[in-house]
Amino acid sequence: MGLAGLAMCLLGWRLYQLFPAERWRDAFGRLAGQGGLWSKAPLWEAVVWLLASIGVIWLQWHQQRRSRLRLDERTLRLDSGVPLLRRWLDWSLSLDDVRAGKTPLLLNGVAIGTNALWMFRIGWGLSALRQVQPAAWVPAEHGDALPPPGPVGEADTRPPHRPLGYIGWGHPDNAAWLQRQFDALPLVKALRSHGVDLPPLNRAHGNRAGVDLLRYERLRTSLKLWLPMALVIGMALQHLARHQHYFAPWSMAMWSVLALTLALLIGIWLWRDAPATGMSRGDAGSVRGAQCLVALLLAILMPWGLQAAPLVLAQWTVPPLSEDFVLDLGSGRLKPENPILNGRDIRLDPAASTFWAAQLNGSIHPLPLRRGWGGLWLQYDTEDLNGRIARFYDQQQRGPASIAGSRRTDI
Repeated sequence: MGLAGLAMCLLGWRLYQLFPAERWRDAFGRLAGQGGLWSKAPLWEAVVWLLASIGVIWLQWHQQRRSRLRLDERTLRLDSGVPLLRRWLDWSLSLDDVRAGKTPLLLNGVAIGTNALWMFRIGWGLSALRQVQPAAWVPAEHGDALPPPGPVGEADTRPPHRPLGYIGWGHPDNAAWLQRQFDALPLVKALRSHGVDLPPLNRAHGNRAGVDLLRYERLRTSLKLWLPMALVIGMALQHLARHQHYFAPWSMAMWSVLALTLALLIGIWLWRDAPATGMSRGDAGSVRGAQCLVALLLAILMPWGLQAAPLVLAQWTVPPLSEDFVLDLGSGRLKPENPILNGRDIRLDPAASTFWAAQLNGSIHPLPLRRGWGGLWLQYDTEDLNGRIARFYDQQQRGPASIAGSRRTDI
């Protein structure tokens, strides 16, 4: 868990570095209501959001207090206790179908942490939307109801193997201890007394209700290899190209053609893994739907990285040429001083509006330019400019003095 938290922090830091600091200041200012979204929104919208949040919290609290799990010889049913949502929250499981093997129960979960019993759930059905957490239910004092979550006592014993206080559930002694605690849960004992048996905990890892998509080689390779690689490589390319920009960004038509082409090619490659013989129409449809979804995800992630790849390659292989741009505050653009060379304008970043307002209209701002393969595209570098903008805002925060623009600005 610690390593996962560290990885998330590093990922967040990289995401923060992708954008200039003034963009984040502007975003936080909008959220805080400094002339942004909240200050412009009508009061009734804030009231509606507040009432909706209170309503969701109240429903969750009401369900935890009022929900009941009822067990008899033929059914296991949940009464959510929420009148408005009972149609979607309440359910009933036929124990006759379970005992006959028509509705198999699967034990899902992995032993993690000190309260490992809370990680296990009993699921059934194709989508496994219906699940029961055995450790979350204890018998009611009166009647046949099993009330909402409450503390489950694990007696006064502790797992026998605890080196340096760490509980390794893979140790045979700890696994046997956890199995005994699971067998002693009231809901598990009640189900077994009604003829419903459950698999041991050591078979819970990897259990899934529904279709096993990982049995298909191409789908498994896409989920475990191509999707993570597309995400990681795309993030790396976007980070390396964070200061490089096209003068003419990719059009929506180009994005659409590339995405549709990739989706078609990947879909054809995945479609060659046909659903297993003997599957129902719904299960086969689940396999085909998963293949289409994976093809769509790859078709979205891959262009994200491909768009930045030419910028990175030109940055590494093409020496930069410095070109002068003239600030035009009226149009909000940087215009080339020598239009014959490139003739392309650069739109000013709205997040740095304070910086540009402090510059003189008509001031010169040189930028490094690079031409791509065969002159197919032209890109400009804003690394030095972003550093100058950051220094401007830092100086503005330290004192009231502002930096005025000059006729010639050397970056």
